[in-house]
Amino acid sequence: MTLSISEKGLIQTLYLGGSTMEAIAQTLRHSSETVFRVLKEAKIPSRQWRLREIDESFWDSIYTEYPAYWLGFILADGYLRYKRNKLVFCLRLATKDSKHLQNFIDDVKTNHKLTSYKNEVSVYISNQRFTRGLQEKLSADIRSCVPESQIHHFVRGYFDGDGSVHCNKRNQIHFGIVGTKPRIISQLHEILLSHGLNIRLYLRDRINHGYKNHGYKTEFSLQQGGNIIAARFSSWLYQNATRYLARKKRVFVMTQEASFAS
Repeated sequence: MTLSISEKGLIQTLYLGGSTMEAIAQTLRHSSETVFRVLKEAKIPSRQWRLREIDESFWDSIYTEYPAYWLGFILADGYLRYKRNKLVFCLRLATKDSKHLQNFIDDVKTNHKLTSYKNEVSVYISNQRFTRGLQEKLSADIRSCVPESQIHHFVRGYFDGDGSVHCNKRNQIHFGIVGTKPRIISQLHEILLSHGLNIRLYLRDRINHGYKNHGYKTEFSLQQGGNIIAARFSSWLYQNATRYLARKKRVFVMTQEASFAS
């Protein structure tokens, strides 16, 4: 495969900036061999291999905020896949949320570096105890692995990954969670109902405009509007919270402040 000068320059810049060859290959969708060849041609010495540190027991129990929150967030926005018979985890966010991804790196106590490309930042983790522990939790029913005391942290993570909130011209909040997995959305619906949050459940087919698998795609969503229910939802969602997307929480806070002022 022939690469342009700009592509070769980007590979060199990312590597010199601390990204690994594997992370660069994943981000730019090239093979590791291609990345290695570009660096060798540029006479950039390869860094000595060093042990990637990480809290391998992070997913062993979900009895604190951080694993509960990130399990929900990853269920909505992360993915696992096999590469060369190894289970690899990736979490990719918009550049504007790079601090949030750094929080994840700090919470799992890893020395993995963020990889930046275009308008995205990402982290790749291949530690097998970590990824298999995550895989086990992602495949389980929510309430079987997340205790009731941490369930709002889990829902907040999922909301930050796959939820939305906005305020209309009448200063009324509309919020919701969208997904394509009925098992997950129905479980979230039951959790919200059990906490007195009567959020509507919708099912619809939408046209998938992705570059693959054109056609209709079933979409499940939890949607609700109104400042009263929004205040109850946000009060429950953010109780004792230290991990959350500030831009989403800000919409709830600003609208509530405006309502009190009026």
